[in-house]
Amino acid sequence: MSNKMRIPRQKQGETAELFVRLAAGRWLAGFGVLAFFCGCAAGQHPAEETGLLANSQFHYEITSSPGFSHLQVRVCFEGNPPRRLVAIRDRAADLLVQAHGPGGEPLTIAGSAIDLGRLTPGSCIRYAVDLGFGGWGRDLVRHDNDLLLSHNLLLWWPEGAGSDAEIDVRFSLPGTHASAPWIQGDGPHTLTGADLQRAGNLALTEAPTFSMTEGETTVEVAVMKGALSVDRAGLQRWLSSAVQAVSTISGRFPRPHLHLVVVPIGEGSAPVAFGLVRRGGGPSVMLLVHDNATEERLTADWTAIHELTHLAMPQMYSEDRWLSEGFATYYQEVLRVRAGLLEEKEAWRRLVDRIAGAGERGGGRDLWQTSAEFSDVQRIYWGGTAFMLTADVALREHGSSLDRVVTEAQPAWLETADRTWHGRQCFAELDAAFGQPLLLPLVEQHGRRRSLPPMDALFARLGVVRTEAGIEFDEHAPLAPVRRAIMARAAAQ
Repeated sequence: MSNKMRIPRQKQGETAELFVRLAAGRWLAGFGVLAFFCGCAAGQHPAEETGLLANSQFHYEITSSPGFSHLQVRVCFEGNPPRRLVAIRDRAADLLVQAHGPGGEPLTIAGSAIDLGRLTPGSCIRYAVDLGFGGWGRDLVRHDNDLLLSHNLLLWWPEGAGSDAEIDVRFSLPGTHASAPWIQGDGPHTLTGADLQRAGNLALTEAPTFSMTEGETTVEVAVMKGALSVDRAGLQRWLSSAVQAVSTISGRFPRPHLHLVVVPIGEGSAPVAFGLVRRGGGPSVMLLVHDNATEERLTADWTAIHELTHLAMPQMYSEDRWLSEGFATYYQEVLRVRAGLLEEKEAWRRLVDRIAGAGERGGGRDLWQTSAEFSDVQRIYWGGTAFMLTADVALREHGSSLDRVVTEAQPAWLETADRTWHGRQCFAELDAAFGQPLLLPLVEQHGRRRSLPPMDALFARLGVVRTEAGIEFDEHAPLAPVRRAIMARAAAQ
């Protein structure tokens, strides 16, 4: 078969929205988390339907083996069956252990494809996915019989079906609750080829999920097995506060539905060790939480707000990490002040100090190159933050704000939820919302610099003064009103 008859495998190196906490100047180590999560980016779009399978229907049923050592997938075909099922991600082929045809005969597995032979309409086949590969750094997170994995490691795709083709999925897992952004009610649940092109979060847990409503957004939360100090009521209050904080950008949360997965990981110094946004099948955020974290420390922590803020913008490519991560890092400080979770002077101190630290780093590469290589995380995150502050101030000097243009551009992101955007395209869209080309020229200037521009003059104009005692505000500075408006609690300033 030619490549036109299959969905291409997920590209490595395209943007993964992640933030690993720096603790005492060191990366979070252990479990292989960085190797695991860097490969969860969106892939290129699949080819269009060829017509061969245009009228076919595909039904998937997921069960488990005794002891939960494997997941069994039964696939039935109405209409013309495909010749092969294909793995969208390379890792899926590593987890596949066996496949059998309608009569129980073994099917040939060749690399990333299961050869189905010549099936008749109405035929069903089975394959099994080995959960023994679970664990940190292996694309699976498993605590006893609780499991978190991306759906495109489990669901192999009918070759020849296009990106808008649909499969329906049912779960038959007694004692286990399945949750994902695409799972609604009792099923069957529908996924498209475009949904499978992106990594997503599928949680299988013994404990049921809990739901909450924040404004116009429904939130479902899955909590994996562990020994958290905070009960579910405390987790709900923490996560509600994070959703509410992000809602101050536009006056509402940027997505109507949200899926969250809380993963206990043992004791540690920081409340949340790691966070990750995945968008396959809908937005889902995973948070690795230390068992000894208190509700007070979780609520004051920035990680959940950082990850949720990503959903106010579309997913971007790897070379644009400085824009996507700079956006979330800038707002993690601003929004905590608006929500009453952080003192305003402390937020400005963090901005001044962290941007200055990123400005001291170079390496001879501009921000696009540094992002593509993921070679200097401080420079990517806080260099991007410096740009976002600069852009927000420029917009406010022209009677607008970053809040406002992001709010006005959000319909474009929602209409193309399965699309990965180039950073320049995003900021052209924001300029269209503003009404003139202001931000894209700033993106070009900032992104091509091999070192960060001096920010002292901008901080001085804002009236942010660094002293030995800490941050002081100069209320007579020319942009003091802008400084106050940036972190004001009213939405869409």
